[in-house]
Amino acid sequence: MARTAADVALLLGAMAGGDPRDPISQRDAHVDVATPLTADLRGRRVAWSPTVGGLPIDAAVRDALAAALPLLGEIGLDVSDDEPDLTGADEVFETWRAFMSATGLGEEYDRNGAELKEVVRSEVLRGRALTSGQLVRATQLQAALAERALAFFDRYDYLACPVTQVDPFPIEQEYASEVDGVPMGSYIEWMRSNSRISVTCCPAISVPIGFSAAGLPVGLQIVTRPFGERALLEVAHALEACTGLAGRLPPLAS
Repeated sequence: MARTAADVALLLGAMAGGDPRDPISQRDAHVDVATPLTADLRGRRVAWSPTVGGLPIDAAVRDALAAALPLLGEIGLDVSDDEPDLTGADEVFETWRAFMSATGLGEEYDRNGAELKEVVRSEVLRGRALTSGQLVRATQLQAALAERALAFFDRYDYLACPVTQVDPFPIEQEYASEVDGVPMGSYIEWMRSNSRISVTCCPAISVPIGFSAAGLPVGLQIVTRPFGERALLEVAHALEACTGLAGRLPPLAS
């Protein structure tokens, strides 16, 4: 989305707010982009979850995050090992993803289904096969998950966890079929470290935190309570200042 936390704040400041075309938009939502993101973080609490509810994480990612974890204390945060109860998150995400694929890509599937990737065709068909009972169950599971997340953020200001479960892989590879020796059953299982957070409806940011032994980038995911974007950007800004990675540019191929 952006190279720095300040740029993300600028983008969010332009996006946030009410719009008459969206009846559920927050009319009083506002991100103060004029005030610098520098803040005193001492005393704020962060829970560290190394596996986002027991997911397999490749050793390269685990090692890079373990090396970077002391930075959370260096910027003033009180760190504890803890995580919210993410029960039902996978079912919620995969049910609604299939439903949205069916509604959003259904016409394209009917016109040009043979030209779509097999995983996309399968997702549309799965969405079309969903029952009202399955959608109701997914809605109930998500409501319970969001309620538990709110209770979690009564105890902590932030959750820190992996952004991805694997190192970046070659562009020719469609998806990670295995993570830390565990086979992935579908093309979306390897990114559950993201999807489990998405369905909590809590804001999250990926902060560059270091590199794996192979020299590939590794990010740290920071999550906070709903409408806590300013506090989230303050932590991202502090980590950015510690690592200096925002100023590191990749070499350009000639």
